[in-house]
This record gives sequence, structure tokens and C-alpha cells, in this order.
Amino acid sequence: MAGNVLEGCSSSEFPDACESSNLLEYVRLELKDHGDNGSQAYATLDISSAGFYFGFCALVSHILLASITAVVVHKCISLKMEHTAGHAFYCTVAFVFCLGEALLVRHSSVLESYLGIFNLDLLHSAFGLLAFAVGVIGVGIKTWQKLERKREDPNASVRHFRSNHGFSGKYM
Repeated sequence: MAGNVLEGCSSSEFPDACESSNLLEYVRLELKDHGDNGSQAYATLDISSAGFYFGFCALVSHILLASITAVVVHKCISLKMEHTAGHAFYCTVAFVFCLGEALLVRHSSVLESYLGIFNLDLLHSAFGLLAFAVGVIGVGIKTWQKLERKREDPNASVRHFRSNHGFSGKYM
């Protein structure tokens, strides 16, 4: 095990007590050490393990995000993106799908093992920036609609941030 000591760890008799920021690398080293004749050991599927549980929950979360986004997008397209439908479309894609995926992707150990931590951070950042850009479009549409209403009728009362949704972003 002395050859597989992680950074900041000593090759003492208690390697498990070593604190490391890269737990995935430590697990790979442990699997490699316990393999037959130096070959890598393959874990069997254990449905009672925490990894299986969190993987299953992440899969369900991805499905829910995609489903909710698909339903709202379908409704907005069926309304021909008129009035509030354009605002709802862009804000749902940005703030539900892109931000949700950014958070789920960032904490995915499966993607981390395939892509590496640097590429995973890039994917997380890309989803976050995409959410910001699309979200600005969604909020901009609603702001533009209110300005147009005020331009058409100068006596119209166009209130900004006076509803629960407009002020805090939630629907009540």
C-alpha cells in the first residue's frame, strides 16, 4: 500500500484514517489493492448500499426534471408562446431544467468517474451559464410585455414586483 498513498497521507499503519479531498481516487486505490494478482476488483451490485440508493435517487431526479420541463414546454408551445407562455417557457427551461441538471451533474460520482473532475466542473458551469442566459431572456420577455402595455396605454397601472411571484419568484 505504500505505493498507493495519497497526497497529504502518511504510509502509516492506519491509511483509512487519512483525510483526503479525493475520495473517489482513494476508493479506486483500495479496489486495486484488493484485486486478484494486481487486477482491478469489480464490485457486485448491492441494492442495500448507499451508492445504489443515491444513484437511484439521482436517476429519479433526472427523470422528474425532464418530465416537468417537457410538460410545461408542451403547454407553452400549445399556447403558441403568447402572453405569459413565453416567459414560463424560458424560465422553466432555465430555472428548473438547467439549474437542476447543473446541481445533479456536479454531484454525480458516475459522471465524475467517466469525465473527471475538471470536465465535470466545466459541464456544471455550462449548465449554470446556460440557465443564466435563458433565465435573463425569460425575465426580459415579461419586462418587455409590461413596458409594451404601458406604452400602449399610458394610464395603465403596470406594477413591478407587487405580487408574490414577481417579488420572490414563487407562485402562490
